[in-house]
Amino acid sequence: MEECNQWFPSFDIMTGYLLPAGNPMRMKGLKRTRALMEELIDHLIHHSGFNSSNIFFFGFSQGGTVALDTLLFSRHKGLGGVVSISGYLLEEQEEHTEKEKYGGYILITQGEKDQTIGDKSTAEKRFKAVEKFCKPSAKVSQVFITNKDHIMPKSESEWRVIHTFFGKYMPRRNLQLENMSDVYLVDNS
Repeated sequence: MEECNQWFPSFDIMTGYLLPAGNPMRMKGLKRTRALMEELIDHLIHHSGFNSSNIFFFGFSQGGTVALDTLLFSRHKGLGGVVSISGYLLEEQEEHTEKEKYGGYILITQGEKDQTIGDKSTAEKRFKAVEKFCKPSAKVSQVFITNKDHIMPKSESEWRVIHTFFGKYMPRRNLQLENMSDVYLVDNS
């Protein structure tokens, strides 16, 4: 057994088996993580001067689930966006009734051979569950990566999709940050 960390419980610690959808420990743990994420966002906004629309998240698997959960269900509205690699909402979240829908940017990349998530049809259903919490004006996309299983990005094609997303939707410059005396420009030209 390797030691590992989880954003929320997904395994029965006695048996090692995956917890089934609807197990209350999953949502309890995810809500605990959401509270920690909200503390982080509070600090970024109120102590570090970040605009909420400039806060973007990137996560893989459970980290992608946490990123989507934070974006769609935290008390902080108007966050910038998410790139989720093989991470979707928990099945029990699909029944959540969120009054205010999200209007920003979401990219989910998914391996065509991802045995953890399941086949393409399953991934498409889980993507639709994310879309239902978004305004029609939101930019929400799912990209399937050929010959990829449940792993972090490593192909040029997947990184190109991710970089294009950030290049298109993430703010490009922060003059206040650039003018700080302890920030240096590294130019490789």
